[in-house]
Amino acid sequence: MFFLIVLFILIMCLIYYYFHLPIKENLVATPNLAASNVFINQQSDYVDSVYLNQYSEKLTNLMNQLNNLRSNLNETKLSEFMTFNCKYKTPPSVELIGVQNNSDIFSVDVSSNGPLSNTIIIEVPVGIKGPPGPPGNTGEKGETGDVGPIGETGNCGNVLQ
Repeated sequence: MFFLIVLFILIMCLIYYYFHLPIKENLVATPNLAASNVFINQQSDYVDSVYLNQYSEKLTNLMNQLNNLRSNLNETKLSEFMTFNCKYKTPPSVELIGVQNNSDIFSVDVSSNGPLSNTIIIEVPVGIKGPPGPPGNTGEKGETGDVGPIGETGNCGNVLQ
């Protein structure tokens, strides 16, 4: 039993030493040695900085374009870049059993006249007129109106007799 415990401790020490072993590199191949044993590759840093600068420029340009687009959209009215035309479809004159009629379906057509100029045509189906609904409740009585013009004076008729 004692032998197994010593063997286990020995294996643990070897594993610890293996994972915490310092990495030694060829000092001739990497002449730029920093003070804290960290090797620096100047060419790699230069390539990374060029890439980050290009990425930053692209991101700045994209943000400027988005800001310009937002300001253009805020300055223009909705009717200037989007036009809606609504039409009623004609109801079918004769209904056929088993035939689906095109006038029962909404249809939407979108056409573009430019980058910020669109026309949307909506065709609304019109069905067959149904029976009238129930009458509504009687509303409240309004105020009394002004007296109208007085008519011609003349024969009063049976009132005086």
